[in-house]
Amino acid sequence: MAIIQILIGGLLVSLGGFLAIWYQAKTIRRIRREDIMAERQIEANAEAFSRIADLRAVMLENTPEQVLKWIGQHQKWFLDTRLFLPCKFAEKWLSIGKYCRRLVMLSSKLKQMNDEMRKGGIMDEMCECESRCTKLADEALSEIYRDMNIPPIAIEEPNDDT
Repeated sequence: MAIIQILIGGLLVSLGGFLAIWYQAKTIRRIRREDIMAERQIEANAEAFSRIADLRAVMLENTPEQVLKWIGQHQKWFLDTRLFLPCKFAEKWLSIGKYCRRLVMLSSKLKQMNDEMRKGGIMDEMCECESRCTKLADEALSEIYRDMNIPPIAIEEPNDDT
């Protein structure tokens, strides 16, 4: 009887040791995975900050066709890092692309149109689209700040009361 108890005790001790090692390994893998994800997220956010700042400059200096081409050239980066970007950033990035496609379509329509009244309406819509793109880029930057828990830089404007 004592031998059976010793064997059962030995088996239980072995099983307990195995379970402790298994749990420890599982916990270490989870922690390491979280560390790797955090590193990738920081890298993706830094790159996203740079890309959206570049996109804002491209939007100011180029035609909608050129902006759309620029977005297309950076689509692989976006798709490769999508998992590590803030959700709202991705939405803003994709929305900017949609507004640029709309601008290209409106620009094409404007070139073909002869009616000055309708041209004015299209030009107004184009201005709204351009304004919306700029606002979306600003919101995308804010998403990066929020994701990294960094307050945005507040620039104080001088008074023009002279």
